[in-house]
Amino acid sequence: MPFKKLLFPLTELVSGECGALLVDGEGEVVDMAGRMESYRLQVIGAHAVILYQHFQRLFLGLEGESLREMKIDSEGCQVLVVPVDEDYYLVFLHGRDLLNADRARSAAIRCALALKKELY
Repeated sequence: MPFKKLLFPLTELVSGECGALLVDGEGEVVDMAGRMESYRLQVIGAHAVILYQHFQRLFLGLEGESLREMKIDSEGCQVLVVPVDEDYYLVFLHGRDLLNADRARSAAIRCALALKKELY
């Protein structure tokens, strides 16, 4: 299935290096789009999903609640992980642009919903 058509518009929302990835629960990239070296994107995407799953188990065990999303913020970039379902995740990596962060987050959530429809 060509998921790139859903991932690519996310990359158009931000300037500079960025990437949108559909990653499975094992950390394998199913499809991706972006303006960044692909190996770097794949490594960040896989590790972001592993961290999400770790915190998901932690929150379920301690709080009895599921995570809705996870954002990792550094000085130069943001990584947003949004579950598509229990087996797939959207990872959106972009430069730290505070003006577009809320718009990018909303678009990522919409993209995750569209990916779920495309998967099933």
